[in-house]
Amino acid sequence: MSIKYEQKWSEGDKLEFFVNHGQHEIYLRIDWCTSRKIRFTTKNLSEVQFKCRPNANPLLALLYITIFSSSYIHLEPVTTAITLAS
Repeated sequence: MSIKYEQKWSEGDKLEFFVNHGQHEIYLRIDWCTSRKIRFTTKNLSEVQFKCRPNANPLLALLYITIFSSSYIHLEPVTTAITLAS
């Protein structure tokens, strides 16, 4: 099952999705910039959290949104009880 979520958000906003136990893959895309894909497995967890932020400081932002656009968004798990797949 694939979930595509399109909405305008601001800093500090939270998005919530309900998924079944098992293997999942998450990534973020804003315009042409993306995060890396993270594969993870949920077992008996009621909540899994990720956080995102820009991967570049203001001086390198232009470089990241043009040449390194596939890693401009830094996405990382906050929940430590999930199993990350490689």
